[in-house]
Amino acid sequence: MERQVSSASTDNIIHIFQYIRLAFEYTKTPYKEINDPKLFSKHLSPEGLHFAVPILQVDNGWTLSQTPAILAYLAPRLGLAGSNEHEQATINQLTLTALDISNETHDVHHPIASSLYYEDQKDESSRRAEDFRTTRMPKFLNHFEKVLKANEGNKVLVGTAISTADLTLFHVLEGLTFAFPRRMGSLKKSGEYDRLFAFGAHVRQKLQHYLQSERRQKFSMGLYRHYPELASGFTMHPKWILTPFSRIKNEGSKNSMTIYVNLVTCTPTESSFISSTKSHKSHSVFISSIAA
Repeated sequence: MERQVSSASTDNIIHIFQYIRLAFEYTKTPYKEINDPKLFSKHLSPEGLHFAVPILQVDNGWTLSQTPAILAYLAPRLGLAGSNEHEQATINQLTLTALDISNETHDVHHPIASSLYYEDQKDESSRRAEDFRTTRMPKFLNHFEKVLKANEGNKVLVGTAISTADLTLFHVLEGLTFAFPRRMGSLKKSGEYDRLFAFGAHVRQKLQHYLQSERRQKFSMGLYRHYPELASGFTMHPKWILTPFSRIKNEGSKNSMTIYVNLVTCTPTESSFISSTKSHKSHSVFISSIAA
């Protein structure tokens, strides 16, 4: 049985359709992606019955949209819904919770409106990111750590087999690590979420056939985005400006270098690529992965 899933853009595939793709890929179920808007726009409002992609189409032409609805439909058909109705209901509950933090991640870089560019809401994004890193991320991770503890020994959230909840949470962890690498690193190092990070490694192992393939879509500018100033919490003062490079250190890569520069009080300047070393006596700024 071949399923078709429509998605509006490459970035949508990366973050929205990825939750559905993982269900197909883990179970090695054949599916076809349709990414050309001309081929699925007829299904979208106001002409069609669906508000937005992704849209699932099955053999008889019937269609279904909304990621959690699609996952709830596919789970029992792909063997990803547990062994009884109670497990199935709990799996759906945890899938929705994982998608909650997914939505909140999007709101970090678009806290005002999705129709605006990130650059149009950077101040608000900075405030949102601070709360997300310090409050929301630990809160969600702690919740799933406790769920795993309650199901100790099974390496999954519910029952004994991988479900749509596990696949969804795995992608959330991957996305958070991409968007907030230093924060996720510190949370892992704390030792408070050992079960959760071991869980991520377990699911990753089970998905190697997909993760090592060309079908895997890398993170970029979709839902999970890495903005150094949001990931680190460092914000340039409006009167800081970069002086000419004071030192260039070759890190051994032919195509990249590390640059150390100084800051002086001056006129406003763009600073969206900067993250700070935050030395309390120094105004040095560390910029990594600059093309040589």
